[in-house]
Amino acid sequence: MSIRFESEPDKLVIIWEGDIDHHSASEYRERIDTMIETRRPKTVVLDFASVGLSDSSGIALVLGRYKLLGELGGTLEVANASPFVRRVLALAGVDKMVKFTETAVKY
Repeated sequence: MSIRFESEPDKLVIIWEGDIDHHSASEYRERIDTMIETRRPKTVVLDFASVGLSDSSGIALVLGRYKLLGELGGTLEVANASPFVRRVLALAGVDKMVKFTETAVKY
C-alpha cells in the first residue's frame, strides 16, 4: 500500500495504491490529516482508482476525513472507486454524505 498527494491551490488529491485495511489505515489517517490541517484545501479528493479492497477501516478513514473537512469548511469527494469499494462505502451510507465521481482524476 502506498499513498501520494497532489495539490492545487484549493484542492488536495490523495491517491492510494493497494488495499485499505486496519494495518494501513492508521498510518495513512495521520498523514492525510496532517496534509489537510497544513494546507486547508476547500476540496479533498480520495482517488480509489488503484484500491483493490477496503474493509471497515477504509470506511472509517473516509468518514473521519469527511468530519474533519466539515469542521474546516471543506468538502470531500471519492473518485474512481471500483464497484466493490463503492458498494462497501454505500452500504455504510457514505454515498449520502460524499460526492462520488466516475471520471478519471488527471494527476
